Amino acid sequence: MHHLETVEKAGRMKRYKVASSHLATLLRFCRRPEQSAVDPLAEGEEGDAEEL
Repeated sequence: MHHLETVEKAGRMKRYKVASSHLATLLRFCRRPEQSAVDPLAEGEEGDAEEL
């Protein structure tokens, strides 16, 4: 019985960690101004043009 409880708690912790990491990513993305979110795309396009 005790082992099952431990497994259940571990599963809950894992789910919590995954959810909190997703939340952190979302918050980081939302905090960014729109410009900085677009910048990496612009840089990537420039890089592709240089390669060609």
